[in-house]
Amino acid sequence: MAVPVLAATAIGGSLFGKNKGATPGGSSSSTTSGFAALPQQVQQAYLQQYLPSIKDQFQGKFQGTPMGEALGGQFGSQALKQLQDYSNLNGGIFGGGTGVSPLGAVEPFNQQQQNALQSFGSGLSGLQNELPGYQNLYNQNVLDPELANIDRLHQQGQNQLRSNQLLGTGGQNAFSNSAFGTQLAGLQDTASRLRMDARAGAFQGGQNLRRQTLQDMLNSGGAIQNQNQSLLNYLQPQLQQATPQAQSQNFAAGLSQFPQTQISSGQASNPNPGTPNFWSKLGGGAQAALGVGQTLGGSGGFGGFGNGFGGFGGGSNMFAGVNAPPPPAPGTYRPYGNRYLNNPF
Repeated sequence: MAVPVLAATAIGGSLFGKNKGATPGGSSSSTTSGFAALPQQVQQAYLQQYLPSIKDQFQGKFQGTPMGEALGGQFGSQALKQLQDYSNLNGGIFGGGTGVSPLGAVEPFNQQQQNALQSFGSGLSGLQNELPGYQNLYNQNVLDPELANIDRLHQQGQNQLRSNQLLGTGGQNAFSNSAFGTQLAGLQDTASRLRMDARAGAFQGGQNLRRQTLQDMLNSGGAIQNQNQSLLNYLQPQLQQATPQAQSQNFAAGLSQFPQTQISSGQASNPNPGTPNFWSKLGGGAQAALGVGQTLGGSGGFGGFGNGFGGFGGGSNMFAGVNAPPPPAPGTYRPYGNRYLNNPF
């Protein structure tokens, strides 16, 4: 019994699909990738925010950190002042035209440091003007007590000499002895030398007091400066992140988190577009081995199969009177010649 043409057509359609080169299931598709495949919101962010920011960076003046006017005077940077003058002559080499001194980057000298450095740097005039105050303080606390002690020792020496002289002479003409006079003179001379040395040392002591006081001012000012600089250093990474360049880079990094998408679009003609047909799974080599390189054609439905099955529509049909077995399940067949190994036919 011949297989009906309608059945053969249905089998052919289920095996081969609609068109040559069509995707599995008979659907046609188009693919979009790259920038065009990004979501519209991301495209707009690139075009309206990121691209103008990048253009501004390369077309405008550089602005790394906030800038201010360079300070002049005794504690101002001469190099920054020169750079600022050059910048002003050339239309401002940094963005904003606000100067060249980096704001919030370097902690300046505080008042303690300024006072100490100003005193150290004032030279002889500063020494003459300031030393009397230090000298008076030193004299009150060091020199005067030392001189008083010299006078006390001198007085004790004189008293001891007189006592010894009286005891030795029995009280008669005790103070007219020449030896006694010599001893008193020697004691007086010693006391005078001690006073001179004390006053000479007091001058050096006043200078040392001034130097130590100014050094203490520098040390305390340096401790304050270091503490404040550490706070600025802590903020430096955040300040760097606030620059236009860093903001653009962070913005670009955020946008780059979106995947490089690929969009496929199409209209399926098969209710099961994801199911591959039989011959696409079998492969071109197997099709040639089975002799099915020709398309379905001729009268009788499967007459075009020729050697493969001896023709289904003619008078002699090897399947005549026999129900044709269903195709083997996917993955259970292997072509060998013109037969299936697991199929008795």
